[in-house]
Amino acid sequence: MLKHNSVFKLILIIFMTNTLISQQIIKTDFDKSSKEQTVKQLSALLIDKYVFPETGKKMAEFINSNLKDGKYDEIADPKQFSQILTADLQLISKDKHLTVSFNPKEAAQILDASGNDEEPKELNLRIEEMKNENFGFFKVERLEGNIGYVDFRTNYSSLEHSKETIKAVMNFISNCKAVIFDLRKNGGCYPQVVQYIESHFFNNEPIHLNDLYYREGNRTESFWTLKDIEGKRMPEVPLYILTGKNTFSGAEEFAYDMKNLKRAVIVGESTGGGANPGQFLAINKDFVTFLPTGRAINPITGTNWEGNGVKPDIEVKSENALNKAHSMAIQTLAEKSADEIERSMYEWISDALVASENPPSADANKLKSYTGTYEDRTITFEDGRLFYQRKDRPKLEMTLLAEDTFMFKDAEFFRLKFLRDGNGKITGLTGIYENGQKDISMKKE
Repeated sequence: MLKHNSVFKLILIIFMTNTLISQQIIKTDFDKSSKEQTVKQLSALLIDKYVFPETGKKMAEFINSNLKDGKYDEIADPKQFSQILTADLQLISKDKHLTVSFNPKEAAQILDASGNDEEPKELNLRIEEMKNENFGFFKVERLEGNIGYVDFRTNYSSLEHSKETIKAVMNFISNCKAVIFDLRKNGGCYPQVVQYIESHFFNNEPIHLNDLYYREGNRTESFWTLKDIEGKRMPEVPLYILTGKNTFSGAEEFAYDMKNLKRAVIVGESTGGGANPGQFLAINKDFVTFLPTGRAINPITGTNWEGNGVKPDIEVKSENALNKAHSMAIQTLAEKSADEIERSMYEWISDALVASENPPSADANKLKSYTGTYEDRTITFEDGRLFYQRKDRPKLEMTLLAEDTFMFKDAEFFRLKFLRDGNGKITGLTGIYENGQKDISMKKE
């Protein structure tokens, strides 16, 4: 969640890049005077602009005290100095958005951009980079059961630049029976982007989503669902949002808004806990700070997720969240369906998803007991795995679904259930098809 204006867009673009993290900068004139100047100028910014005035004052006092006590004297590397300053500031504020970075080149660009309303070359380059990343939309697909899945990652381009891509994504999932938004790798995005996406999941009656309060001007910016989204609305479609520890900032707002409006089920792990919007500022010609100048205020809770993150409704390991949400969506649709054939289809999918969540196991001897010839079907045991083949058709690996029942990753429409006599001896197998059709093959002695 970030403040949006033309100067800020330049600053944001400069810093929200992976290449910046690994960039190597050499500086030879870093000395005691440089540290003193940086602490003094950073302190002034904290006191003047940090969203919580008293906390800003405490942070300024803390780093000045550390400077006076000589705690920074032995630091010879300016990059290390910036990291230690960041740790000191976060120790007092607990604010994960608040950072200090060493980068003379970018500091100079920020200073040069001040007061310039034109979009510079660097902004255009960053927009091109975001285009290459499809504005954060890494995958959009239709899962089994007509469930829409959107893998949405960090998008620090404005709604103006990413709107057409978002429209295409939302149009793709508009006919799905349920939707899963995956934010597990989303480190943030503009509040206007969040607002636009969320608006698709409500009708055209205005819904209050979030407020952003800014210390400067003592002003509050309110965000409501949009009246015109230029696309299909999905107010009744079940929505699931996947979260993890790397879900941060604007992505957290998406989850927090929808959770408190009871419009989505949050599945996964608690998020990072960064709710204070702000801007990048040049401390001096060498150092830059991302300084939170505002805070989110949810209209329902009266607070936000700062420091605590967004707690999921269904807590599972992040890597298992997609399978869990898919399973929940299928079960929800099965419960709502009045059509027997449709319910049967949902149950078919659900069985496989449940088995994937808690896969059953069988030892080698148990698996070997299924091998043999069943009329024109053959079951073999190779390298610890079971395989099925019918006549001259391709050989398929079998995956245990339940007791005596197997499914196939490469043939999701088909399953096998082995038959036993009264003494437990395997006598044959039944081929079971997604449409309800069955055929039986007896085992040859």
